[in-house]
Amino acid sequence: MPIGWMRCLLICCIALSTSAVRAEEPVNAFLSGLLRHGYADTALIYLERLDPQLELSPQVREILPYHHAVILMHCAEQTLRPQEKREFEEKSAALFSQFIKNHPEHALVPQAQMSLVELQLQQAKSHLEASEGHDSSPARQDNWPDIRQQIAEIQTVFLQQRDRYQTYSDQYPAFIPADEPELRRARDHVQEMLIRSCLDLAQCKYWEAQTYPVDSPQRQQLLKSAGNSYELIHQRYRSQVGGLFARLWQGKCYEGLRDEQGMRLALGIYGEILEHDGTSSALVLLKDQALLYRLVCLNSEFRKDFQLVEMESESWLENAGRRSNSETGLAIQWELCRALDALAQDAQWPPDTRHDFLVRAHEHILRLQALTGGQTREFNEFRLKIESRL
Repeated sequence: MPIGWMRCLLICCIALSTSAVRAEEPVNAFLSGLLRHGYADTALIYLERLDPQLELSPQVREILPYHHAVILMHCAEQTLRPQEKREFEEKSAALFSQFIKNHPEHALVPQAQMSLVELQLQQAKSHLEASEGHDSSPARQDNWPDIRQQIAEIQTVFLQQRDRYQTYSDQYPAFIPADEPELRRARDHVQEMLIRSCLDLAQCKYWEAQTYPVDSPQRQQLLKSAGNSYELIHQRYRSQVGGLFARLWQGKCYEGLRDEQGMRLALGIYGEILEHDGTSSALVLLKDQALLYRLVCLNSEFRKDFQLVEMESESWLENAGRRSNSETGLAIQWELCRALDALAQDAQWPPDTRHDFLVRAHEHILRLQALTGGQTREFNEFRLKIESRL
């Protein structure tokens, strides 16, 4: 699940788990506050240095591994270094597994199980993306059946989670009065988990589609099926961030069809999200993702609108602040690099202008390399290509 939506849900899960904690033990609330403000690294340091002699209730102490796993998931989402990301994810998965094994009856186990399986889906996605840009590679296709099997097993767990939370959701009345805030919070939490499981199921279809050749009937069918699933989620929860997230990924499914009509429909959806007047932190992150996907479409062979990519990405960078250093921010800058490179090769521009495009592309790729520690093969190859033409 993409970063913004996942982050909001996990913060909510930690916040809800604090209700039974005594006031003199503010550990959970403090961790929740750190995550809410984007300080996962600080939360990790705090938790790892927590004094083992500190007087904590048994209820708080037994869920510390769960909180530790959630924090590591946040760290994995925030780091820009691929190796570090994998290490955080592996440690997080191990802690979720430990918590589930040691406390099988705990109320947080369903959330831990869902997070663990989401990490497994992330691993499958990473395997698919490792050779991105080499769709016809026989070596890459050799891995596809194994990845499909892994996704099928993950999908089974998500189906169980969805059915569980649908059953829970059906038990709440349609209207809960304002003077029952605890019941409202419990209902809202169940609904959030239900939306999350529905989104995860649709993600399985989308990523299974990536295990087939680009123009294959299987890929097209799975993308259309995933798109229909996202559309149903959006129709049901259109007023919530989860519904807008589904709408965004419906656009990704159209984009994945790789034809003129699909690109047009995808761009329409991305534009719709970018025009949304909400200003919450979750919606800002969602808009950043929508801009990224829009730029990918504009850079594609179907549009080749490189100058518009340059204008929109530069405008975003001027106002993004810290968000420019996020994973989405780096991807936006990567699309800018690609657009500048294409413009530098366009003979309609004067030689001096084309050279300026090349210099700017070089400046941006050096920054991307610095932020990722030089661990991204695609960035390294791009820099060498640019430098050979300077």
